[in-house]
Amino acid sequence: AAVIGYHSQKSYIKPYNNMSKLLAYLQKSYNLYVATEGIKKKQLEKLLRLKLDKYFKKIFVTTRTKSIKFYKSILRKLKLKANQVVMIGDDEKKDITFPSILGIHTFNISKFYLRGRVNKFLNKKYILEIKKFLKNLEGKNVRW
Repeated sequence: AAVIGYHSQKSYIKPYNNMSKLLAYLQKSYNLYVATEGIKKKQLEKLLRLKLDKYFKKIFVTTRTKSIKFYKSILRKLKLKANQVVMIGDDEKKDITFPSILGIHTFNISKFYLRGRVNKFLNKKYILEIKKFLKNLEGKNVRW
């Protein structure tokens, strides 16, 4: 039943408005990667259906809960230092705390949530905040 429900909902997933524009903008200056948890095939399928896969150089997926070990593994594979990386996420523990412990720069998008749910679109304020955040990191050899 869960599989049938998942497959029937797949056609309804859509990226937030302005997501493609934001990723295209970021891709001009940064290498973009995905760090997520779940079943790899399903996560890749989501990116393909959303037509967002073209913006990312590589996708890192863990079948376990994200952890410090997961982020260390990504840094090792990319041959990057923690202070050269930015993690944008919405889960305080998995996306913000764990990477921060390693020294990874983080940007929490949950402050742009509306009544506990993410806005249906990335508003101008969100995009301006990300640009401002990145501007502050310029000159620090940061990559995505």
